[in-house]
Amino acid sequence: MEKTLPDPVTRYCTSCGAEISTGALFCRKCGKKADEAVRESTSAPPPVQDTKKSNPTMKVVMLIVVVLAGFFAYQFVDHLPGGAHPVIADQPLLAASAIPGGGHYEMGSVEATVSGDEIRIPLSTVEKEKIVAFEYSDGMSTVPLLAFISSEGKLVTSYRMCEPCNSRTYSIDGDRLSCGNCETQWSLRNLDGLQGNCQKFPPDPIPSIIRDGMVVISLQIVRAWSTRL
Repeated sequence: MEKTLPDPVTRYCTSCGAEISTGALFCRKCGKKADEAVRESTSAPPPVQDTKKSNPTMKVVMLIVVVLAGFFAYQFVDHLPGGAHPVIADQPLLAASAIPGGGHYEMGSVEATVSGDEIRIPLSTVEKEKIVAFEYSDGMSTVPLLAFISSEGKLVTSYRMCEPCNSRTYSIDGDRLSCGNCETQWSLRNLDGLQGNCQKFPPDPIPSIIRDGMVVISLQIVRAWSTRL
């Protein structure tokens, strides 16, 4: 009596769908182990998952991760030494002709006026002198103030005080701002300390704007001033 042989069993790889020949230990196409293959008796290969299609939720998660990583990287770099000062970065940019020319500039002086809740000084004086001192007084106390032009052309207004050495005089030397007492120096661009004992106490920047040819500072901000020591 003639024996009926069983139908041959064809194996297909569950990873790539390729046929795995009899006796093979691995898929010839993707290398997956043969004992993990799907056994089918038909010639049609099993469906293979489309790896190109991704979960929409995962796309959203990955996008959020990338955005957050970029934000924190920006914050980290922006606060490294040499980065922009947060107040100076938002200050008005003056014409290139007003930028200090790299020489030495002694601190000049200018008379401040008070109008309503604002302190004002002429912008033309700051552009001419490059660095000027002025004051606000309410009859009981006096706040020393400073205005100068950074090496990038930013108008910088600040409190005029180096607390450790009690200096109120400054000068511009090339691309540096120098204390007139202890000879500490800071970057003229962002007030990062460069040398000296008072590097952590540069003139403390305060916001200001330009309006009708005048440098304008909020009186409320100036009145709230206190020393850093």
